[in-house]
Amino acid sequence: MIGFDGLRLREFEASHLYRGRSDRLVRIETSSGRVLRVTPAHRLLRLNPETGAIEEVPAALIGPGDHLVMPRKIELHTDYQPLNLDGPLGDLRVEDKEGMRRALQVLRERHGTLRRVAEELGLSYDVLIGYWRGRNLPTLSAYLKAMREAGIEVPERLTVRPRKGRPIKLPTVIDEALAELLGLLLSDGMVTGRSVRLLQLRRGADRRFQRLLRETFGIEGVRTRFRTVDGVLVNSRALVMLLASLGFPSRKKSRNAIVPPAILRSPESVVAAFLRGYLSGDGHFSKGVLEVTSASRAMVSGLAYSSRGSASSSRSPRREATRGSSSRASRS
Repeated sequence: MIGFDGLRLREFEASHLYRGRSDRLVRIETSSGRVLRVTPAHRLLRLNPETGAIEEVPAALIGPGDHLVMPRKIELHTDYQPLNLDGPLGDLRVEDKEGMRRALQVLRERHGTLRRVAEELGLSYDVLIGYWRGRNLPTLSAYLKAMREAGIEVPERLTVRPRKGRPIKLPTVIDEALAELLGLLLSDGMVTGRSVRLLQLRRGADRRFQRLLRETFGIEGVRTRFRTVDGVLVNSRALVMLLASLGFPSRKKSRNAIVPPAILRSPESVVAAFLRGYLSGDGHFSKGVLEVTSASRAMVSGLAYSSRGSASSSRSPRREATRGSSSRASRS
């Protein structure tokens, strides 16, 4: 864990764990958009403006104008985050009949009969025979379970399709390309039914979006006109399902958007790619300051945390979330 030794923040090994109770929590929002919810007795680091000393102060005593001490950058040891392929995406069909048969062959040798394999995988015997003979494409959930049980490594990218719809290449982890595409869509995109739309094509965002689609999913969108704006339309139910699994809002995106938790747990290169995509839509420079505007306070707060690797100052004016209002984060 990260702690303060009186001079600097560094890693400590926790010596004790305890369970406490409190009848309330204190909510503190910083000018940079970060939000803390802690017990009143929880100690925070505050800068004493008169002495320059760093003091440990109970959260209940923190007030407007106080300066909290926090690191500009924390070195995190993170890995590429896996996509949740066992959730709603599990109903997609995998175009890898040979891989499925190979896994079933291993499991038949282990359990003796295909009927026994069907029981182990939780499938009906008729469904498994369809997979074994190659008559049907396996569902993603059945495919993953069979591959794992057989001890066979899952490919880095799978070709999947819904029951009705075109196939896409599905990555198994959130890499830089997927993160940037997600940032683009959260800033200037939307999901409608079985399609994905990128709106407000500025600064070559449409070309970048098309390139990311090809690199990540092996598909392309169509440039079209949506009432009053130009955009790119992607008809892909599989892509819609993937975005939903990552928490992409299906309605009122501007108010409900957040930085996906998986992005916050990713390596800095992935976080930077997400920010690059998002800022290309909702960011702009003004007098040497990068400003981001969003109607979602959760998004602004998430962006503040996402930029943890930046050694710059930040501020975020506080505004009440009234109808039609927005929050803004600025970085110099």
